[in-house]
Amino acid sequence: MSLLGYLMALLNVIAAGAFLYLAVMDYSIRQAWSYAVYRYDLALNGMPVDKEDRDEKGQPRYLNMNDKLRDELTGKSDIETQEDALEARHKEILLNRIEDPNVKSSYGDPRRAGEKVPKYVEVLLPLARDAVEREALLNQLGARDFTKLAQQFDDYFAKAKAYKDRDEKRRAIARLLVVLVDALPTDDEKKQRSEDAKKPPNQRSDPTLDPTYQKMLGAVGTRAVAAALDEQAHALLEMATDVKVGRDDTRRRFADTHDAMLRELELLEDRLQSERDQLAAKLKAASQAESLRDAQKKAKEKIEAELEKQRAVTAALLDRLTEKQNDLFMVRVRLRDANRINQQLEADIRTLERRAAKR
Repeated sequence: MSLLGYLMALLNVIAAGAFLYLAVMDYSIRQAWSYAVYRYDLALNGMPVDKEDRDEKGQPRYLNMNDKLRDELTGKSDIETQEDALEARHKEILLNRIEDPNVKSSYGDPRRAGEKVPKYVEVLLPLARDAVEREALLNQLGARDFTKLAQQFDDYFAKAKAYKDRDEKRRAIARLLVVLVDALPTDDEKKQRSEDAKKPPNQRSDPTLDPTYQKMLGAVGTRAVAAALDEQAHALLEMATDVKVGRDDTRRRFADTHDAMLRELELLEDRLQSERDQLAAKLKAASQAESLRDAQKKAKEKIEAELEKQRAVTAALLDRLTEKQNDLFMVRVRLRDANRINQQLEADIRTLERRAAKR
């Protein structure tokens, strides 16, 4: 082989090495770009909804993630899907918030704030769809039995996992995780939020840096979070509208009731004035009657004094009459005795006269 042939062979070997190097570099860059696109897709759409969620090749999407990536997204390497993240959040709220007596609810009696009923009410309130449902929950704060509230709380999670349509399931899971991202904060968390709220807006901490928020965002993705926040905002807006309509209606009813009560008060005032006039007339008549009564009382007392005096005179006369009657009785007795003697003497005289006539 000539020198030119050796030179051409050497150039071919160098060209093949350069081609191989470029191919390797292109593949590595392609892999890096593909992973970046995959991570952007995860950030946008979140983790697989469940283990039946498959990619365009028909492979379960959860198999595309390793333990390190899952731990980075959710803080736990065993959470493989959004359904797993929902179940983990469900258990976390139950065990670390509701069952923990140190975590207290902001609702109900502060002396019973550690009880489960107000905790379940506080957790369920953000999930309410309208003002009527919220009012029904608030009315249960005084209850002692939390069984129905616990069942209602569990039903939200069971219903979200039972959806067959994957998009509906993704939406339901995202709404639960978004709404319950700050469920039942501890005293330290409440204190931190209260202090943060007092700061100027430009000095407040970023709520998206909260670990719970980061885990939720990593599990469901920004698109689902945005949709869930929009749905929750619309629900709250509808509630606010309903409350405003109800408030305006209550104001109108209050105004009507107020006017009716004012009219009734005016009628009562007229009636009161009439009765006051009647009372004044009756009081005047009563005063006159009282004066007449006093005059009659004085006349009565005078008459009674005169009567008492006359009674004394009459009693004295009666005593004198009694004495005279007694004297008269004695005279009658003596007269009776004298009559008897006279009759006896008369009888004796007649006897003597008859005897004298016989002689």
